[in-house]
Amino acid sequence: MCLIVFSVKQHPAFPLVVAANRDEFFRRPTAAMDWWHSETAGRDVLAGRDLLSGGTWLAIDEDGVVAAVTNVREGSQVPGAHSRGELPLMSLADNSDALAARLQTRKSDYSGFNL
Repeated sequence: MCLIVFSVKQHPAFPLVVAANRDEFFRRPTAAMDWWHSETAGRDVLAGRDLLSGGTWLAIDEDGVVAAVTNVREGSQVPGAHSRGELPLMSLADNSDALAARLQTRKSDYSGFNL
């Protein structure tokens, strides 16, 4: 199970604390969080990167906008599904209404997720 926890203004020295796990196969290649240019987002992002699919699970853009995805276990993955790792990057590129409409027409492209 993927999990992301945000702690806001709970400690004077740490106004924001984020704890997250990436629930994926341990051996799946990833790059540590760093700045990189995302063609999908159309901008630079601070994020880890899934080196197999090119997406991410948690990204922050230069304006401080945060996007994250967690998976929803459905028993099996949708055959031929797109990587859910592109969803946070898509959300940095589109406003939420436009993205919601876009995803409504592509529901079967992704395994279950929370964005």
